[in-house]
Amino acid sequence: MIERKHHNSFLVERKKFAESIGKTDLYETIDSFPLFCGIKTLARVLSIVEIIKSSLDVPGHIVEFGSWKGSNLMLMAKTLMIHDPLSNKKVLGFEGFFGLDNFNDKDNDAKKFKGKYVGDYEMLMSLIKLFELEEKMSIVKGNILETLPDFLLKNQSCSFSVVYIDTDLYETTSLILNLTHERLSKGGFIVLDEWNFEEWPGESVAVREFLEKHYDRYEMIHNRNSEQPSLILKKI
Repeated sequence: MIERKHHNSFLVERKKFAESIGKTDLYETIDSFPLFCGIKTLARVLSIVEIIKSSLDVPGHIVEFGSWKGSNLMLMAKTLMIHDPLSNKKVLGFEGFFGLDNFNDKDNDAKKFKGKYVGDYEMLMSLIKLFELEEKMSIVKGNILETLPDFLLKNQSCSFSVVYIDTDLYETTSLILNLTHERLSKGGFIVLDEWNFEEWPGESVAVREFLEKHYDRYEMIHNRNSEQPSLILKKI
C-alpha cells in the first residue's frame, strides 16, 4: 500500500515536471530514458528482459496477449535481437486495438475500465518497420477470443517459449491459458501481469482454475523487485 501511494504521488509530480520543461526533442528524451523513467517502470523493464533471457534455450516463439501500444512487445523483440538474433524465434502480439472488452461476472468492478487501453495499430506497424523488425515480429489484430483459436488451427507447427498475458480479464485469460498450455515447451514460461491485483480479479480466478487442472505441470514463481509482472508459471 505504501509503494502504491508513493507511485500515485510520483505520477502527479512527473506530470508537473513534464509541464515545467515544456516541449523537448522526442529522441533526445527517449535515448536518455533512464533519466526520466520511474523506478517502477525501470524495474518492470529489467524483469521482462530477465524473463526473455531465461527463455533463450527454450524452443518456441514468444507471444504476448494484450499489447496495448506495443511497448512490452518491442522490448521483448529488441531483447531477442540482442541475445538471439539468428534463431527462428519470433515475437507475436495479439491485440484488438479497441480497448478492454469481453467482461465476465468474475471481473467484478473491472467493468468500469471498459474501453480503456486503446492501442494504435498503424503507429506500432510503423515502429516495427522503423527498427527493421518485420522478420522477427508479427501482429495478430482482432478480438483474441476469435483470433487465437483461428491462429492455432492455421499454425499447427507453432510452439511457444514464453506466453505473456496482459489482457486483465477472466474470459481472455482463461482462453489463453487453456489453448496455449499444450503449445508451451517444457521449461517455458507463462507470465501474468495483473495476477493477485484487486482491480483485476478475473485474471486471478482464471489462473486459479487453470492450476486446479494442471497443478503438477507448473512451478509458481514470484517475480522479485517488480510489481509487474506479478506471477510467472514455469512448465515442468
